[in-house]
Amino acid sequence: MNYSIVRNDPNYEEPLDPSIIPLCDVLNDAGFPTIESCCGHGINRPAVYFEKCDDKRIESLARFIMARENGNYRAHFTVVKKIFVPSPHMYHWELVIHLNNLYADTSREKGMRIAKIALAKVTKAVCDWRRLEKRKEEK
Repeated sequence: MNYSIVRNDPNYEEPLDPSIIPLCDVLNDAGFPTIESCCGHGINRPAVYFEKCDDKRIESLARFIMARENGNYRAHFTVVKKIFVPSPHMYHWELVIHLNNLYADTSREKGMRIAKIALAKVTKAVCDWRRLEKRKEEK
């Protein structure tokens, strides 16, 4: 599937949230085909779901991003493997950005600002990881 065509097709029934498109694009480029996403709309955690892929690459990506979290930005990035019962061969991955400073009384506008900052930082970290992986492949 050509994700850029689907994403940009105005007739596509489920357009992507604009603030999560860069993260979806970089994940697709890095070889993690996205299948669903949501920016959280200022009230929930941003999340991206992607297809089955190499567990070692996922672990490498998750460790790389978590190592870049610091005191100023501690969004608690998590990657979870969702296995569907009764078949353990059917699964997908879920990338979730937990926003520690998003509360029930946080306004939607402030929640979106918080989510956009976190999404931008995770997107940059995925880009940095991809560049490192490309350098390894070239050697």
